[in-house]
Amino acid sequence: MQRHISFVAVLPLLLMLIVFATASLGNPQQALAVPSLMGDVDADGDLDANDANLLTAEIAAGTNDFFFDVNDDGVVDSLDLDLFFVEYSTFSGVPLATALVDVNFDTLNTSADYDIIINNLSLPLTAFTAGNLFMDGLIDAADVGLYLSRGGVVPEPATLWLVLWTALIPLRNRRSESARGGRAAKN
Repeated sequence: MQRHISFVAVLPLLLMLIVFATASLGNPQQALAVPSLMGDVDADGDLDANDANLLTAEIAAGTNDFFFDVNDDGVVDSLDLDLFFVEYSTFSGVPLATALVDVNFDTLNTSADYDIIINNLSLPLTAFTAGNLFMDGLIDAADVGLYLSRGGVVPEPATLWLVLWTALIPLRNRRSESARGGRAAKN
């Protein structure tokens, strides 16, 4: 007994292939731009800062482009970025706790990450690497709070005192010189 496939059953598949082939004619690379890693939204074969920045920008924009829907739930939101970081952590070997606060993607949790957020406070930036951890398109107290709640490192108080002390030394020397100059003039 021979089975025949009806044209009606194959038509949707043929139409899909035609649309895909036509869409990729202008750019042959576009046909290959399907992410091989979950979260590789720039389709360059790795998970990196560019992927995180594209995801946070898309979440801030709120357009729900299915290409950025990492967890396939129909909504592009913080859950997609969370899944990206789980995958990034697995892919790169960076501990997840570090990855969530590693704003500069140097694989370390240091005060340099905190400095980026503080230096960009009140700026309308959407990039994760600019400190937009809250994914709302504005670097503000919410980003600082999220950074701190995730265990982000801040400058040590001892370091702050050292910086202040170093800044005060020239002022102290200037005052001492003026005091000596004042006494010499009285003699």
